Amino acid sequence: MNKVFWFDVPVRDIDRASDWYRDVFGWDIQPRHPEDGGDALSFRMAYTSQTGERHTPLKPGSVNGGVVTRDIGITQPTILIEVESIDEKIKQLTEAGGGIVTEKVHLPLADGYFAYVTDPDGNVLGLYEWEK
Repeated sequence: MNKVFWFDVPVRDIDRASDWYRDVFGWDIQPRHPEDGGDALSFRMAYTSQTGERHTPLKPGSVNGGVVTRDIGITQPTILIEVESIDEKIKQLTEAGGGIVTEKVHLPLADGYFAYVTDPDGNVLGLYEWEK
């Protein structure tokens, strides 16, 4: 069974949205700076609980995520699902009526790979594969 691993919330104004999610939900919103390989202008880490290695939550049942600008290609909140192989999962889901939004992308600072796909109803989902 593949687990929900992450979420992305696309926003128009990342500074305003970061403040809003921090103030309303108490999330710890942290920019990813260029020296860390991130882009503070388009992506912020959204910690909903304390984290351990690889930004994974220490509390069972918790999910952390990101506040992102809409120019990455999504317009609604999106979950990311951890998979063993993105290539195999894309083959499986396209054969079952899903689609591809973005090709597989390497995220070296996140120790893995990621792609956006759709289900047969057009809902955008993210897939995440850890580096081996």
